[in-house]
Amino acid sequence: MESGLSVLNSDEAEVKKAMVAAAKEVICLVDYSKFHHVAFAPFCPLHKIGTLVTDSRILPAEIESLQSRGIQVHAV
Repeated sequence: MESGLSVLNSDEAEVKKAMVAAAKEVICLVDYSKFHHVAFAPFCPLHKIGTLVTDSRILPAEIESLQSRGIQVHAV
Protein backbone atom coordinates (compact mmCIF):
# COMPACT_ATOMS: atom_id res chain seq x y z
CA MET A 1 0.00 0.00 0.00
CA GLU A 2 2.94 2.36 0.43
CA SER A 3 3.11 2.72 -3.35
CA GLY A 4 -0.59 3.45 -3.69
CA LEU A 5 -2.82 1.66 -6.15
CA SER A 6 -1.66 0.17 -9.43
CA VAL A 7 -2.82 -2.09 -12.25
CA LEU A 8 -1.16 -4.17 -14.93
CA ASN A 9 -2.48 -2.24 -17.92
CA SER A 10 -1.34 1.33 -18.64
CA ASP A 11 -4.54 2.18 -20.54
CA GLU A 12 -6.63 1.09 -17.56
CA ALA A 13 -4.38 3.13 -15.28
CA GLU A 14 -5.01 6.27 -17.36
CA VAL A 15 -8.78 5.81 -17.09
CA LYS A 16 -8.53 5.26 -13.35
CA LYS A 17 -6.26 8.31 -12.94
CA ALA A 18 -8.92 10.42 -14.66
CA MET A 19 -11.59 8.98 -12.37
CA VAL A 20 -9.51 9.80 -9.27
CA ALA A 21 -8.83 13.31 -10.54
CA ALA A 22 -12.55 13.94 -11.14
CA ALA A 23 -13.74 12.39 -7.87
CA LYS A 24 -14.84 14.36 -4.83
CA GLU A 25 -14.02 11.31 -2.71
CA VAL A 26 -11.96 8.23 -3.53
CA ILE A 27 -13.36 4.98 -2.16
CA CYS A 28 -11.38 1.85 -3.01
CA LEU A 29 -12.53 -1.75 -2.86
CA VAL A 30 -9.42 -3.92 -2.62
CA ASP A 31 -9.28 -7.65 -1.93
CA TYR A 32 -6.61 -8.25 0.70
CA SER A 33 -4.77 -10.65 -1.64
CA LYS A 34 -3.80 -7.56 -3.69
CA PHE A 35 -2.04 -5.87 -0.75
CA HIS A 36 1.77 -5.78 -0.88
CA HIS A 37 1.84 -6.23 -4.67
CA VAL A 38 2.93 -3.48 -7.02
CA ALA A 39 1.75 -3.67 -10.62
CA PHE A 40 3.19 -2.00 -13.71
CA ALA A 41 1.03 1.11 -13.86
CA PRO A 42 0.30 3.23 -10.75
CA PHE A 43 -2.91 5.26 -10.77
CA CYS A 44 -3.64 6.52 -7.25
CA PRO A 45 -1.22 7.60 -4.52
CA LEU A 46 -2.13 6.63 -0.98
CA HIS A 47 -2.83 10.20 0.15
CA LYS A 48 -5.77 10.51 -2.28
CA ILE A 49 -7.68 7.57 -0.80
CA GLY A 50 -10.45 8.57 1.60
CA THR A 51 -11.97 5.18 2.30
CA LEU A 52 -10.68 1.67 1.76
CA VAL A 53 -12.95 -1.37 1.87
CA THR A 54 -11.25 -4.76 2.10
CA ASP A 55 -11.84 -8.22 3.50
CA SER A 56 -11.24 -9.36 7.08
CA ARG A 57 -7.76 -10.76 6.38
CA ILE A 58 -6.24 -7.30 6.80
CA LEU A 59 -3.97 -7.15 9.82
CA PRO A 60 -4.75 -4.78 12.70
CA ALA A 61 -1.35 -3.08 12.26
CA GLU A 62 -2.18 -2.37 8.61
CA ILE A 63 -5.53 -0.88 9.59
CA GLU A 64 -3.79 1.37 12.12
CA SER A 65 -1.18 2.43 9.56
CA LEU A 66 -3.83 3.40 7.02
CA GLN A 67 -5.98 5.15 9.60
CA SER A 68 -2.98 7.16 10.80
CA ARG A 69 -2.86 8.57 7.25
CA GLY A 70 -6.47 9.67 7.42
CA ILE A 71 -7.91 6.71 5.49
CA GLN A 72 -11.13 5.17 6.79
CA VAL A 73 -10.81 1.38 6.67
CA HIS A 74 -13.72 -1.04 6.53
CA ALA A 75 -12.89 -4.73 6.85
CA VAL A 76 -15.88 -6.86 5.87
